[in-house]
Amino acid sequence: MKLFFLFCFLASFLFADEQEVFDFSFSPYPTPWFTGPLLIPSAHVVKVGDVKFQPYLNTLVNVGRYNSHWRCERAANFYKEQLRLQTKFGILSLVDVQIIPIVKYQETRGSSFFGLADVPVELNLQLFRSTRRRGGPALKFSVRSFLPVGKYDHLSEEKQKTDGIGRGCWFPGVGLVFSDLWHVSGLHYVEIRFGSEYRWGVPVSIEGRSVYGGTGETRGSVIPGNYMNFDGAIEFNLTQRWALSCDLRYRHHDKGQFSGTSQVPISLPSKDSLSIAPAIEYNWSQRLGMTGGVWFSLMGRNYPKFINGVFSFVAHF
Repeated sequence: MKLFFLFCFLASFLFADEQEVFDFSFSPYPTPWFTGPLLIPSAHVVKVGDVKFQPYLNTLVNVGRYNSHWRCERAANFYKEQLRLQTKFGILSLVDVQIIPIVKYQETRGSSFFGLADVPVELNLQLFRSTRRRGGPALKFSVRSFLPVGKYDHLSEEKQKTDGIGRGCWFPGVGLVFSDLWHVSGLHYVEIRFGSEYRWGVPVSIEGRSVYGGTGETRGSVIPGNYMNFDGAIEFNLTQRWALSCDLRYRHHDKGQFSGTSQVPISLPSKDSLSIAPAIEYNWSQRLGMTGGVWFSLMGRNYPKFINGVFSFVAHF
């Protein structure tokens, strides 16, 4: 099974969240077909009546863990296979909604588990978009949450936390995404994106072993730490169909809290992570494309060291 995960990782491609459609009918050069960078979504909502469907398979391996001094310590590899069925619907001229059902398979040291994970849901509002025919700047505001349907407590000791595929928390939050598109020369264009997100940890009741720690006798409540992301990305087209992109992401989690009874201490320290995700894109048209790359950690504190690859397909109807 470990060889299977390694093969999937080496052969995988990481696919973008969004494919933008611009009007370049004015231009004498071929229209740039951007799929989008790997991590930051588009700053444009899906048009009313349109649907964007993106199934993809995510292969992730935690290969170590950064300690509180930003040093990486060895740990047993923890493998995750994740199938995401991301779907967006344009419901109003300036509003779309997104839902992402997720199923996970996790494995480490001979233990494994398969099940339904927490489901991200999102409502997006277009705050601004340029009327320039060359694309121009755009700004989108999002209200986000998770449907906490994944298993997170009553974990089995024999499963070594592979059966912990949820967090039990709604994690409500908000986000902003900004983008701008510039013509460089000839058929070449550059798009930049900046994104930020803030989520609040709300109380979660736990019984027994959980993703937060504890033993079979643990009873109590956890307030996961609030967390935030800051993202930046650049995208550049080589030809009409081929493009390059790269994301840089910083994530910070505040310290969490536990109240209740537990035979072992439950520690929820603050943590940080800096990661990068270079990619290569290929697009058949403005509404059909894919991009391949790898998302991996550069440094961190109290955070896993990971390597992440995904195979996917983006279609805009």
